[in-house]
Amino acid sequence: MTAHKEAVKAFALLLFFFTVVILVFFFTVQKNIPSSKRQEIAKVAATPVPIAWDALTALTDDSTVRVEVGGVPVLAEVARSEAKKALGLSHRNALKEGEGMVFIFDTPSTLSFWNKDMQFAIDVLWMHNGIVAGISEGLPLFTADSAPVIITSPSPTQVVLEVPEGFAKQHAITNNNTVIIYENK
Repeated sequence: MTAHKEAVKAFALLLFFFTVVILVFFFTVQKNIPSSKRQEIAKVAATPVPIAWDALTALTDDSTVRVEVGGVPVLAEVARSEAKKALGLSHRNALKEGEGMVFIFDTPSTLSFWNKDMQFAIDVLWMHNGIVAGISEGLPLFTADSAPVIITSPSPTQVVLEVPEGFAKQHAITNNNTVIIYENK
């Protein structure tokens, strides 16, 4: 029994020794990495990865994504289900600057949107395969004494971004601007 206790004690001491050596090694390595290199490593680790355009259909209602249009970021709520797409931004009072709603469709097609029950004006960006395919600026708010305004995409589109009115003009968004969509973590 004593030999067994001695072996356990020796193993524990050996394990403790190796743990200390490993900690000293990692501390020394970390200390020898220049501060700028550590910052660069942290920046790369924090850099979001874009979602592949054909993988957007895996997103679900009410998730959020960061959409960069021409380099301008927008935090956008996702509308994937037919019910969420039909409701859209209706019955909301406004969108804050830098916010929007992104509608994702299974396949590219000519799409039509209307302003029924919209309480504020918006810009609509029609997107396909990572570029802006068209812009509908200033879709007006809906009033009870007028018929809904209907707008249609200029070409087959798979993704639509609704943003506050004036967004496209303010940020000089044009057709063929690059669109990158990131998961919001």
